[in-house]
Amino acid sequence: HDDSLFVKDPHFVFVCWNIIQKKEVSQNITFSLKHSERDSIAIEIQTLAATLTNLIFKWINSPRARPSNRKEKCALKMLNHLKFVAKNFRGSYGYKLCCRNKICVILKELATPALFLTLNPADICNSLLGVISSMSSE
Repeated sequence: HDDSLFVKDPHFVFVCWNIIQKKEVSQNITFSLKHSERDSIAIEIQTLAATLTNLIFKWINSPRARPSNRKEKCALKMLNHLKFVAKNFRGSYGYKLCCRNKICVILKELATPALFLTLNPADICNSLLGVISSMSSE
């Protein structure tokens, strides 16, 4: 396995990371609409379905492509009414809010800690970590 092309390729790790991020985005992002707009947006999606499909293919070929006719402009306007909600996507506002709420629950259940200790990967070699954890400093 050491002579594999993937081991030697410096970009492979970044390609894999991008694939993982795209998978997380597709699994964790949903749409949010105002209740009053829901029915009208659903009707617009049904009437503009073919135009949306054409826009998808247009954007696959050229990501910066602009709408070229009236129907494409209407479809783009309709897409702008949709709001994306990312609840479990790392780094999103929803994810940070969820983590903050978990910390608040822990604080309510267990009380406020007297000391916060933050460890970084570089701290593993620090002898102070061994002293704190009652290990011998080797």
